[in-house]
Amino acid sequence: MRTAFIRRGNTRNIVLCAPKFDVKKAEKGIDARFILNQDQYAQSYVTAEALTKNRKNFLLDEIYTLIPVSGIFRRGNEIETILPDKVHATIDWGRGRFSTKPMFKALFSNGRVALSMINRNCCAVSIDGKIYMIKDISTKLTRNGFTANSADGRLNLTLKDGIPLQTSSALQIFGCIQGSVTLENEKPIDVSNMPGVTWRISKQKKS
Repeated sequence: MRTAFIRRGNTRNIVLCAPKFDVKKAEKGIDARFILNQDQYAQSYVTAEALTKNRKNFLLDEIYTLIPVSGIFRRGNEIETILPDKVHATIDWGRGRFSTKPMFKALFSNGRVALSMINRNCCAVSIDGKIYMIKDISTKLTRNGFTANSADGRLNLTLKDGIPLQTSSALQIFGCIQGSVTLENEKPIDVSNMPGVTWRISKQKKS
C-alpha cells in the first residue's frame, strides 16, 4: 500500500492506493482520497511531555476536534462518494523522540464524539467543535483491552476482546469501547460500540 498525508493550511489530503488488494472475486484494488477541511476557529489541545530526566526524549502531541471529510473511495469496481455531512475524522498528531518508557494512548470516535486518551490519567473529549478535558482517571490494562474510570464518575470506559497487533515495542489493540462520558453540567453521552485503537509501549527488560 502507498499512502500520502499532505497539509496545506487548514486542508489535509489523505491519499492511499493498494492495487493488488483483493476486494471480491475477480476484483482487485483500493484507491481513496480523503479531503479534511478544518475550521480555522475550531479548538485543539497541545501537550508537551519529557519522557526522560535529561529531556532528550520527548513527546509533542496535538489533538483536533472532529473534521468534516469529503472525497472518494474505490473498492474494486465500486466507487463511493464521501460526503462531509456524514463523515468526520479525528486527528491525534504526535511527534518527538521516543524512548522505551511505558506509554499509553487511545483514540476512539463514532463520527459525532471523539475520545483521545493522551495517557492513562487524562482524556480529551471532542464534540461540537470544542474540546473538554477529564482528568484524574484510573486506567487498568488487560490483555486485550482496558478499563478507565474517572474519580468524579464522569468517565467510564471498557474495551475487552480487542484485536492486538504487535509492531516492534508498540502494541496496538483495535476494538470498540462501551461506556459513557459526562461533560460539565450536561447529561451523560453514550459511547457504546465506539470504534478505535490503543497504543502501548512497555518497558523492555534488560538482557
